[in-house]
Amino acid sequence: TVRPVGGSGSHLTGALAHADALIVVPEHTTEITPGAGVRRVRLAP
Repeated sequence: TVRPVGGSGSHLTGALAHADALIVVPEHTTEITPGAGVRRVRLAP
């Protein structure tokens, strides 16, 4: 399950502390449809 973290500011650092992966979204992408393949970067546990 993917849950986006939005907004801006230092509170995002706290949200990232609970992340186990990052999703790589190309710069000009405005939408990703459910079920679409994405590149992920797994973070160490």
